[in-house]
Amino acid sequence: MASVLLVFSGMSFSYALLDKGIARAKEQQADLTVLFLQEGPEKEGYGFPSDIDSAENLTNEADVRKDDRDILEGKVKIVRSRAKEAQITCNIHVSNVFSEDFILGIAGDAALILIDGGTAEDPADNELPFSPEKLAEQATCPVELVKNQ
Repeated sequence: MASVLLVFSGMSFSYALLDKGIARAKEQQADLTVLFLQEGPEKEGYGFPSDIDSAENLTNEADVRKDDRDILEGKVKIVRSRAKEAQITCNIHVSNVFSEDFILGIAGDAALILIDGGTAEDPADNELPFSPEKLAEQATCPVELVKNQ
């Protein structure tokens, strides 16, 4: 059976993308495949060396990774719940690989690929870790960017 692939990038979550993906999957009587692209925590320096000892105890990389996992689990629950309500089969993948080839491998025989296109207001919100143009050139199905309202 064909599927509709939704690609979520980073820690943001687009309900517009999810809604459009579910609607299109229902129209095409397709499954929903969801790919969450996750970046690792960024290494940042600390600008106030006089209190670095106490600052290091506030949060560490393990805390950040746990928080990221908790956020991701929340997103996965939302997607599964909405797909179940719509009576659509849903497969979810999480990866830290951002290449177009990897995304096309997940897409398989997808009838459509929908990508989180961020918002119109904040250009930094629109940065993707892969090239949607290259993905569209290589894909055998339509590729659309979905802007969040």
